Amino acid sequence: MIDTEEKNDFSKKLVDFWRKFNNLPFLFVGSGISQRYISSENWEGLLKLFVEEMAKHPYGYYSSKADKNLPKIASLISVDYHEFWFEKNHKIASIYEKDMLDISSPLKIAISEYLKEREIKNEPESLKNELLAFSKANFDGIITTNYDLLLEHIFPNYKVYIGQENLLFSETHKIGEIYKIHGCCSKPNSLVLCENDYQNFNEKSQYLAAKLMTIFVEHPVIFMGYSINDTNIQNIISSIVKCLSNQNIDSLKNRLIFVKRDKNYEGNLIFDSIYQVNEKITLPIKIIRTNDFKLIYDSLTKINRKIPAHILRMLKDQFYSYALSTDPNISKKINVGIEFDQIHDKSDIEFYAGIGIVEGMGKYGYLPLKRQDLFEDILFNTYNYEPENVLKYTIPQVSKLTKNIPIFKYLKISNRISGNILDTSKLEDSVINIATTVNFQYFRSQQFSKKFGKLEKKSSIKELIDSNDNDYHTIHLIPFLDANNIDLDELKKYLIEKYSDLEDDNSKISKYNSQYFKLICFYDWLKYTNGKQLIMDTNAN
Repeated sequence: MIDTEEKNDFSKKLVDFWRKFNNLPFLFVGSGISQRYISSENWEGLLKLFVEEMAKHPYGYYSSKADKNLPKIASLISVDYHEFWFEKNHKIASIYEKDMLDISSPLKIAISEYLKEREIKNEPESLKNELLAFSKANFDGIITTNYDLLLEHIFPNYKVYIGQENLLFSETHKIGEIYKIHGCCSKPNSLVLCENDYQNFNEKSQYLAAKLMTIFVEHPVIFMGYSINDTNIQNIISSIVKCLSNQNIDSLKNRLIFVKRDKNYEGNLIFDSIYQVNEKITLPIKIIRTNDFKLIYDSLTKINRKIPAHILRMLKDQFYSYALSTDPNISKKINVGIEFDQIHDKSDIEFYAGIGIVEGMGKYGYLPLKRQDLFEDILFNTYNYEPENVLKYTIPQVSKLTKNIPIFKYLKISNRISGNILDTSKLEDSVINIATTVNFQYFRSQQFSKKFGKLEKKSSIKELIDSNDNDYHTIHLIPFLDANNIDLDELKKYLIEKYSDLEDDNSKISKYNSQYFKLICFYDWLKYTNGKQLIMDTNAN
């Protein structure tokens, strides 16, 4: 058993190592991470699942026919699965009719649907703590070949780029971003799975390498969930090295860190090793050998930055857009006012750009109001905001970043709601759009619809809370309750209790995420519309 002192010593070594670099690390995340946290299969394991579903040939039939070449095995399976898909009149075939681009589409869709259902393990407790530490770790971005949605769940505020094409032709900022270079289950046909997919991927590898090159030269890159001998990693590193001069190749030394998970090893080590790029080039690298990933995440938490990665990315994005814009309608005035310690997600940012005197700030500061101010007003009635000013100035500005805004209180007390009719006179389009699109379905997470169906139907919020000790699940499940059985006082009480938790422990923000704030919007909608979807008053001017 490893004692606390030894763990602390190892953690200090890691922190000291990260601090040698000018920039924070990038993570390169492989299937081992998904296996660890959501019990997802590796590439070959996924293929075996769908071979078993077809029950036509054993997996060995495809493996031997393809000489154990995985892309070729996937191609062979996709041919038989295409036939199986349509012969069995697959239950979701009609939903994806427009996505049938080629013979591999049914297999990619089936794999994607399977991965969408994978959820983070509830046990053991050590994994929960590990994931919480992961969500708080400081690094600049993530590159992954995984198809599943685990990383988006842990880092919901990161900008996601899906597939090689999306990454190549987008203006990225290399901070607060996730690059899913082999595609994502949210877009089934983006998966790099079969032989022709890999052929297309490899043909463009030099362009991808050029895109990733500065990351490898300027950041330490931590490989997690990969074997050091992984073919994909070898090909990517080889492609990047081909783009570099000898001087820049030297700059890669000790920037590549491979995490080796060893279940049978109780110690923790960081040591030097050699990576053979090709016959001529070898690179000094670091190996971290451990079975306790929390130590790694905790060490990354200790290399603090004053501004969260996703906030920096959005600031860079807005400054970049402003600098390049030729639109004469864009304001020439810049003012920046952000309370970084108050930022929990991107919708908490109010960003203004310009040089000179700030106009219009006499309107009770309605432009600089944050979404957080509106949430507090809904729960605590602490502010006496003039509702028309909130609707005119605050909501249109905040809605540029999110539609999850409490809006109905201000519509109601400004006498714009009568029954289910909305008076739209002099309202911005963005306000009207939010007000008329919100309904029960809007608040119900598709991810939890099956989970709610499996539960015994609860008649009240209290019963749901009492029967479920997982706040993350409770927050998602409340909107599925029957509207007639939702006691608004109970809901408000629960929201206030959870708000206090967030104030006391900011680490819980990542656990509840945006769904908690969306639940405040749900309360706002129910209270001030009685659960009715609003329609526009056709007589309004």
